[in-house]
Amino acid sequence: MPGAGETASRARWAAVIVAAGESRRMGRLKPLLPFGEHTVIEQAVAVARDSDLSPLVVVLGHEAERIGAHLPADARPAFNADYREGGMFSSVCRGIREVLGTAAGVVLFVGDNVTLTPEVVVSLRSAWETEGRPRDRFYIPTFEGSWGHPVVITADLLPMVLEWCGERGLRGVMEAHTGQITEVPVLESGIGLDIDTPEDYARALAWLEARQG
Repeated sequence: MPGAGETASRARWAAVIVAAGESRRMGRLKPLLPFGEHTVIEQAVAVARDSDLSPLVVVLGHEAERIGAHLPADARPAFNADYREGGMFSSVCRGIREVLGTAAGVVLFVGDNVTLTPEVVVSLRSAWETEGRPRDRFYIPTFEGSWGHPVVITADLLPMVLEWCGERGLRGVMEAHTGQITEVPVLESGIGLDIDTPEDYARALAWLEARQG
């Protein structure tokens, strides 16, 4: 059943985009690297927007003011003061707290994974609809058997994620609850490419050029 504030025809999903890291392996501030007509962070927000997600929350930490200046008006910044000591999982939890209780599911994007499209989110949502809109499942896209981005966390699992005290962050949560995971095969290899190094960035730019060509 859709929760409060949801219509019977269209239950709302929220977007949480994690962009708080220090870009150490890249050597440059990843969110502000150019990517087509956008910066990397602008591209991530555009994909979330085009996926019909609301609200759009962007978790910031390192260089928050510089990155925040590039966010569009419909993106809500959320600062994670613990980004350095707490790592990425602390940013995931910061974003979840921002939208807790407001949506049937949270679509978790990694801010440097720009080689995905709204069609991936459509596939995840279709799987959720087919399974009857459960409130206690994870949805993960896969390409050739490997997990990718983004991850969908439905409403009843969000408190469990916030309470997790184990290792490996969100992946540790999911590995401890494999029976609640739906894997959704997609045809887009870009779900697995994060821009962590200059070589990754070059691959992402090649993906974009091939897609535009």
